[in-house]
Amino acid sequence: MRWVISIVIAIAILLPSVSVGEVKTKSNLWNWSADAKHHQAVVQVEVDNARGTGILIRVDEDKPVGRGFEGYCLTAYHVIEKDKERRVIRVTYSDGSVAKRCRVVRSDRESDVAIVHVWVPPNTRPVEMAKVAVRPGDQIEFAGLGGTIELECCLRHFSAKAAAPTSSDEIFADATLLPGDSGGPVFNSQQHVVGVISGGWIWWDGGQKTEAGQVIRTTWPARAANADAIRKLLEGDLSIARK
Repeated sequence: MRWVISIVIAIAILLPSVSVGEVKTKSNLWNWSADAKHHQAVVQVEVDNARGTGILIRVDEDKPVGRGFEGYCLTAYHVIEKDKERRVIRVTYSDGSVAKRCRVVRSDRESDVAIVHVWVPPNTRPVEMAKVAVRPGDQIEFAGLGGTIELECCLRHFSAKAAAPTSSDEIFADATLLPGDSGGPVFNSQQHVVGVISGGWIWWDGGQKTEAGQVIRTTWPARAANADAIRKLLEGDLSIARK
């Protein structure tokens, strides 16, 4: 595969209203995967007017808060970068519940990964982290809110294969992403989180449009942090980092 060397472009931006049909069911840009239980852990992450995606990886049921519990989600660093410790991060779950004033407890700009401390509604389950990094040729699944802002109805999830530049810290795949996919999870064949979506290298017109007929730019190839980069960020006691 021929890879274009360029600056990585962050793609978590505010989107206009879009047609779900145009972005999902009528598009042949993606190899769509079937709906599955692990998709319920995907969340929407919002800072001011910018939106991206995230994934719930931990719920501390021994730390109740209101009707729910304390927990942690992963997202891309560039999705929450503008928070600047203002605690204006909002996280929305698949049942419509919203966690406000969420706090970044750890982040790695270079790997483009961040851990966010969140309130988790009851009966919301996290997904497991992968113990082994993705290797070139492995089957993977991407999930994100690119092309829409409606988590309840319109989560996109599609399969691809990790490509040759993939290392233990980074994942690359011959797949197209949309604005809003940033921070979304990459799952391995066991449906465990192995990566966090960063974005792509080049923009192009993939034929996706809003209801008003405006073009939604797509970006290629897909790039994500791999398991080793995430594991380093998760080392140690997160509750200590939160203080």
